[in-house]
Amino acid sequence: MGLAERIEATWAGADRDAPQPTLTRFRALLDEHPGDVAALYAHACALDPGLRRYQWALQRYAAALTDDDRRHP
Repeated sequence: MGLAERIEATWAGADRDAPQPTLTRFRALLDEHPGDVAALYAHACALDPGLRRYQWALQRYAAALTDDDRRHP
């Protein structure tokens, strides 16, 4: 399983009421992939849930864009 899949799996198993296991998993991913932007961002999102909501909103926005939207900034 690649890093992206491990990040998604970690988010899928995240529990808002018990965040420590998620934080621990993301810290382990960051330790395994030092300097990797995706691992760093995932860890930061786990520390600050607002970043995760922001990421989700950006993904939803990007999914709603048409090809014309992407070609014309």
